[in-house]
Amino acid sequence: GIAACNIGGVTIHSFAGIGIGEASAEELTNRVRKNKKAASRWLRTKVLIIDE
Repeated sequence: GIAACNIGGVTIHSFAGIGIGEASAEELTNRVRKNKKAASRWLRTKVLIIDE
């Protein structure tokens, strides 16, 4: 999270709208669909860079 903050980014969990992701893929997908902000982020995304 600190590295994301340093470059003006967010964690993948925050970006995706799935929290810590402790649910089935179907549940997480439904959670994102119900979260208008998260769904909008996914629809606007052209490039997603994940750096570990």
